[in-house]
Amino acid sequence: MTVPGPRDDAPTDWETFHQQQAAAAAAVQDALGDEPVEFTTAGELAALMARLPPHTPVSIVETVHIDPRLNLDDTSNRTTAAARSLSLVDPDPVDVVDDGEISRANRVIPGVELGAVIVGQDTTGVPSITVPFPAYERAVEALGDGDLSEVLRCQAELLTWMASTLARTDDDPDDADDEMIPEWTLDEGLRAQVAVEGERLRQAAARLDTLRARVAEQDAAVDVTDEAEAIVERAVRSPADDLAAAREDYLADGHTDDGDGDGDLR
Repeated sequence: MTVPGPRDDAPTDWETFHQQQAAAAAAVQDALGDEPVEFTTAGELAALMARLPPHTPVSIVETVHIDPRLNLDDTSNRTTAAARSLSLVDPDPVDVVDDGEISRANRVIPGVELGAVIVGQDTTGVPSITVPFPAYERAVEALGDGDLSEVLRCQAELLTWMASTLARTDDDPDDADDEMIPEWTLDEGLRAQVAVEGERLRQAAARLDTLRARVAEQDAAVDVTDEAEAIVERAVRSPADDLAAAREDYLADGHTDDGDGDGDLR
């Protein structure tokens, strides 16, 4: 799907291309800033949209997010709406002239994303970092990031919820009001079998949680090893290595090795 926005398919040079990209990003950045913008009324949303260029693409977050620091069991909460900037990539490239030759480049289109966020009741605004509220969505996101520990944590949470719909345990609060499958059948044999499956799910969740703890320990050990190797590398690196690296950076910035007679680079 083509990303909306003003488009000129005539070839342009790289400098102009980057200037156009920077100007488009600045227009949205000036309107939204770096942090999510909370809105609670149609008027606030309308005022926010009016500050954006008319061609700015708008998308809706697919799932409710939550402040990761919020403990729903201990803190009163509210669900609010917020807008934040995001970058979209136009799948249809444009022609850019580079040293007399035409190459193809994809535009990055600044847009705005609207979504619902669960925050503390007395919290002002929306935090810059949020996570999906449903455990399934968090598991999918963590899997894409390669965060195995979080994947297992979310999967255990899902299994625990599934088990809670099949049978109560002694640890459940007396005032628990979650609907359960056994409440919708009078077949005692079926109710008994459902309870058995609920216990199996709880055991599976416990096993996943044990695996998660092992993964967390391994990740911590890898982090310690990486840091130790970095310390050793810094300790054995000579001043000459640092000077060579600095020279490479200096030359990469477009300078030359021309000196002033005392060996200083210009």
